[in-house]
Amino acid sequence: MLFYADDTTILMRVLTGGRKTCAVMLNSDLERILNFGKKWLLEFEVKKTKAITLSRKRYPDENPPLVRDGTKIAENETLEVLGFTIDSKGTWSAHVDRTVKEA
Repeated sequence: MLFYADDTTILMRVLTGGRKTCAVMLNSDLERILNFGKKWLLEFEVKKTKAITLSRKRYPDENPPLVRDGTKIAENETLEVLGFTIDSKGTWSAHVDRTVKEA
């Protein structure tokens, strides 16, 4: 788990055949974070919660759903963390493209 000011990133390496186990563990982590927030009167925006699977497979396997507070978390093709954008192939192409457009 990585923390940055008011952002948290949960990372997990998924080994072959371990998708269901990882989903259970991630959902448990999400539940613990939600319970922590309730205990300390913190609110977390479900809409800001995002998931991404990094894989170089042409057709990545389907993941079991990740759920936070009863809401399924959508899988994204890209994810921005600390201003850097990474895509589902694990490349920085989206970040470079955005940086070039902004220059």
